[in-house]
Amino acid sequence: MNAQQSEKALSRLHRLVCIVLVTFGLSCVVVDDQRDVVDDVTSGQMDTSAWFADTSLGTGGPCDASTDCLSWVSAHPCLTAVCVDGTCHALNRNDGEACTDNDPTSRGDYCSDGVCQSGPNVCLCETDSDCIAFDDLNPCNGEMRCDSCSCQLVIPPMGTACDDQNPVTWNDQCSADGVCAGTNP
Repeated sequence: MNAQQSEKALSRLHRLVCIVLVTFGLSCVVVDDQRDVVDDVTSGQMDTSAWFADTSLGTGGPCDASTDCLSWVSAHPCLTAVCVDGTCHALNRNDGEACTDNDPTSRGDYCSDGVCQSGPNVCLCETDSDCIAFDDLNPCNGEMRCDSCSCQLVIPPMGTACDDQNPVTWNDQCSADGVCAGTNP
């Protein structure tokens, strides 16, 4: 583990300990970065300056408990809030924690620095032409059409005009059983 990873892991530990303290009605005291971490932990003081999220939210309204702050960050899936000294503060959720970006075309969305990042695109299609690979090209038993990232079968009504590829028939139409057939003159 390199120094940056160690610092990040320690920051997560600090945040977790402080959240637990705040949950039980205790508070965390902000100390400067010059103090030794061991001294901070044994004295009960936590360096919280590094883990308050730097967001456009700023600080929230007054609070008596962290539950008073939840609605303030509810639109931000990668933030949580705590009540510290009577004021709501936003905290980044852990990097890699699952979230939803409200985009149905992506899966595996995750938090990174307090922002929900889109996972891989799982769309099967963007246009109808993307669905041709799933279609048997018989328009009478239905055609595959793109509908919000997935190919859907759209069945035509009976009697829809088609071409049975037989040059001696005319008035070709889709039958009830999904076959294109014409009549002989």
